[in-house]
Amino acid sequence: MTMVRGLALHAFMASHCGKSLLWVAGDAFALYIMVVLLKLPPVTAGTLFLAGSLWNAALDAAWGAALARFGRLRRWTPQIGGGAVLIACLSFAALPLAASGSLASAAILLILFRTAFALFDVPHNALSAILAARHGHLRFMRLRTVGSSAAGIVVAAAAIPLLAAKGTVVPVAAMMTIGAAALLLLVPLPWLLAIPLQAPADPSPAVTSPQERGRLMPVLTFCLVHMAGIGALAAVGKAALHLDAAHAWIVTTVPLLLAVTRLGSIPLWSGLAQRLGITGGLVLAYGASAVAIAVLPAGLASGMVGTALVFALLGTGLGGVVLLIWSAFSQLLERVCATMPGMAASRYGIFTASTKIGLGGSAYLAGHWLARGVDEAGSSLSGLATLLALTALLCAACEWWRAHACGGSSAILGEPLERTTAIYVGRP
Repeated sequence: MTMVRGLALHAFMASHCGKSLLWVAGDAFALYIMVVLLKLPPVTAGTLFLAGSLWNAALDAAWGAALARFGRLRRWTPQIGGGAVLIACLSFAALPLAASGSLASAAILLILFRTAFALFDVPHNALSAILAARHGHLRFMRLRTVGSSAAGIVVAAAAIPLLAAKGTVVPVAAMMTIGAAALLLLVPLPWLLAIPLQAPADPSPAVTSPQERGRLMPVLTFCLVHMAGIGALAAVGKAALHLDAAHAWIVTTVPLLLAVTRLGSIPLWSGLAQRLGITGGLVLAYGASAVAIAVLPAGLASGMVGTALVFALLGTGLGGVVLLIWSAFSQLLERVCATMPGMAASRYGIFTASTKIGLGGSAYLAGHWLARGVDEAGSSLSGLATLLALTALLCAACEWWRAHACGGSSAILGEPLERTTAIYVGRP
């Protein structure tokens, strides 16, 4: 059993890297491909991206609830997950091949990808609750973040020829290569979903008391707040891919710079979390992101060095936000669902659903920014200022919530901060 558990951790990390390749590349490039290659109007493309995200979010929540409720359905997750992986990789790689100007073909491929992705993403995420409880929340989520950040670097490297290309050959090749690599890394997923990592779940996971219902409310509050923060931060990244010709070098280097600084910042945020607790670290991460976004126009106007420094600060803040959000949610989930076996899939479904709604909203915001600003001379930076101001305010709101709503007394968990912090970082 010990060997199986060790193999399970390695299989989880490999499949997580493959899943991250698909997700990061899809989130980063889908809007760009629809606007630049498929020639769809920016607002239409942004709205389609948002619709796909909302569908994905609804499916996450519904699929998670179904897996939590029906034990027989859980037994079919290896077969369902294996088929969904293949469909997701194929539909992902096919997006640049859609007919130019065809809204229907782009919509079909996006919905197909989002549906298949949800079918294997939700049960895969549910395994995080088991593995994090065994290996320690911060430690396990640090491994997850390293994997997703490494995938981000691969996608950012692929973005350089993709964004610099004038035709469609390079984008198609890049998407197919990423899809093939993701498929290879996801090969262990059916085996991972089939092995018994824990005792069978209670076949009746429904909440049995008003007190336990009340303790589920922090999950919804947590998800709603960070949905706004993540969505706002992602809107900036999508908008940066469409800056004007005067800043053309940014288009090809920003994704790589953000990915490298996200990965490099993981030891920093892990160390801060051990000293300040998850809440304190997350406050600083949102604060760093807000500062970077607020000074981004000045950085872009100051030249190459200033721009690089600002985006490096933004990538550092993003690394902390991603790492500590997942760590905080993992800890929160263990506490509020400790007496409700079988609910991990449902709660992770809610969490990923809220994240995908935020990311969909980011494409919608970026699409409207493109429609209003890119056709006017010199408007790339001036039009970006409004989007940046909104994002900085949302980051500041998330920072305030973390500092006050669950700060010194950790009221959302009902326990002192010192005890909560010890549980985050004290496990081997």
